[in-house]
Amino acid sequence: MKKLFCFILITLFILSTSVISLSFMDSEPSPPCDEPTPAQSLAEKKKIENKKKQNQINTKDKKRQDLINKHPDWSYDTINAIMSGSVQIGMTKEQARIAWGKPDRINSTHTARGTTEQWCYGYRSFLYFDNGILRSVQN
Repeated sequence: MKKLFCFILITLFILSTSVISLSFMDSEPSPPCDEPTPAQSLAEKKKIENKKKQNQINTKDKKRQDLINKHPDWSYDTINAIMSGSVQIGMTKEQARIAWGKPDRINSTHTARGTTEQWCYGYRSFLYFDNGILRSVQN
C-alpha cells in the first residue's frame, strides 16, 4: 500500500512539472530585467551621493550668504566659525547661539560690573559671557 501511494505521488509530481514546463514554453519570452547591474548600481549610488553633497554645499553657501547679507558687520572669520559650528572668544551671544544653538540652561549673575552668564550645553560644555561678549569656553 505504501509503495502504491508513493508511486502515485511521484507520478503526479512528474506530470505537474511537465505541464508547468510546457506552459512556459508556449508563452513569449519575458523582457529583460530592468534591474541595474552591480556596476550600474554603484555608479548610480555615487551619482546620488554627489548630488546630496552638492545640495549640502549649495545649502551651506546659501546660509553663509544669508548671514553675510543679514550681518554685514560680522567678519568672515566669525561667519566661517559659525558655519562650522565653532565659537570664538569675542563673539556676541547671538553669534554663539547661531553657532551652537539654544543652550540647555542659562545661569546669570548680576553685579556692579555688569552681567555674567554661563550657558550650559549638556553637562560638559559651557560658554561664559561678560556683558554679552563670549569670554571663556569650557569643554
